[in-house]
Amino acid sequence: GMTALGMEDTDNPEKMAECLGKIDTAGKFLMGLLNDLVDVSKIEMGSFRLHPRPCAFDNIISSIRDMMDPACAKKGITFHMTEGEIGINIMADPMRFEQLLFNLLSNAVKFTQRGGEVSFRICNYATYNDKFCADYVISDNGIGMSSEFQELLFEPFTNERQDAAKKKHGSGLGLAIVRNIVDLMGG
Repeated sequence: GMTALGMEDTDNPEKMAECLGKIDTAGKFLMGLLNDLVDVSKIEMGSFRLHPRPCAFDNIISSIRDMMDPACAKKGITFHMTEGEIGINIMADPMRFEQLLFNLLSNAVKFTQRGGEVSFRICNYATYNDKFCADYVISDNGIGMSSEFQELLFEPFTNERQDAAKKKHGSGLGLAIVRNIVDLMGG
């Protein structure tokens, strides 16, 4: 629909740019959904794998900040994140590690109202038997979830329909993927 509208407004660059922006957003959403479906399919088939390699922990955390700062700013949410560098290299699949943190933080942003707060802290970190261990704490002052839903939240295609009018429901795949990545990482 936006493509047709944009093509009608070829003489109006502002309107065309607006349409292209909406097409871009929709395309990114659909690509994310498709990637999530492929990941869940791989999980169900038992072929979902991590590809660990040496990487700088601080680069992963910096990437998360770079993704979340604009998302929070766009929605008028204050984003607090652990400051300072940890300065170590870890053996991890950086793409999947970022994916799990991004999925968790995206949910926090999605379910937090304008003017709210989302925080991400890394604490209790240490190296033990050549493994980096840490607690990753994500908190928000969003709408929350019922205790009944908390028992199901890692199941694929589940989401809590607290208020149908708010239309804040995703595909229900993000947390199932997060759970699998965490399990594969030994978390």
